Amino acid sequence: MKISLIIATIGRYDELDYFFKSLVGQNYKDFEIIVVDQNEEGYLTPLLSQYSKEFEIIHLRSKPGLSKARNIGIPAATGQIIGFPDDDCFYDSKTLFGINEIFSSNALIGVLKAVHSPPESCCEGKDVSINYLRQVSNRFSLMLGQWISFVIFFKREIIEKVGGFDENMGVGAESVYNSGEETDYLLRALDSGARLYSCNTVQVYHPVDYDTENLPKSLKKANRYGLGRYYLLKKHKFGPLFKFVNIVYPIFKTLVKGDFHRLDIALSASLGRMGIVRN
Repeated sequence: MKISLIIATIGRYDELDYFFKSLVGQNYKDFEIIVVDQNEEGYLTPLLSQYSKEFEIIHLRSKPGLSKARNIGIPAATGQIIGFPDDDCFYDSKTLFGINEIFSSNALIGVLKAVHSPPESCCEGKDVSINYLRQVSNRFSLMLGQWISFVIFFKREIIEKVGGFDENMGVGAESVYNSGEETDYLLRALDSGARLYSCNTVQVYHPVDYDTENLPKSLKKANRYGLGRYYLLKKHKFGPLFKFVNIVYPIFKTLVKGDFHRLDIALSASLGRMGIVRN
């Protein structure tokens, strides 16, 4: 099964270079890259020229906005499986092999979630021949899991059925709702009848999101991500109890882990989940 990887990128060159290096090392070669470029004209030209000799690259351009860029990339995809890697993640050599193996051997799977791992845990070439698959059959189970876009892979027919991402959500959106676009998409996929599964062996590596050394930036980011959650819960009409649990969860999780240096970040996220903008 051909795999299409739609990657929206802005302001990252070395990170994208590292991701491309991980693609060169894939032992599964039937894939294409759709780069949706939000940089100044020519910024990525040297990089794309270098790697276009290694694998198929389709280069498109977009105005800022993660969901907007993905919606531009989707019509260009020709694969039977579609993924949305971040421009600062990377794969080990068996990642795409594992994705293909699972989809090819399980016809019922419409959406598959791989494992999100920090870069320092990279275990190159981990065996993916045996996978534990768990179905996520309702929206509460989905909301309680970490279904982050760069670990999610879709069958093409699911994408065709669900349509595009909500451009009012996601990083770079014109609104303050800077997250939740992938969860919104998955909830819509569930509503369409798609079967969602997670596996425990296919790895996607991605750095930690928040930089506590740049606290003002992290506070704003956490708040905007929280606002995305607020918008999502409102859009899909979750009840007051579930909303309350979502509001207190960032603070509760931080206290349980003993990460007291991150408490202000957690508070900023909780305020966002209440619909409160923190500048």
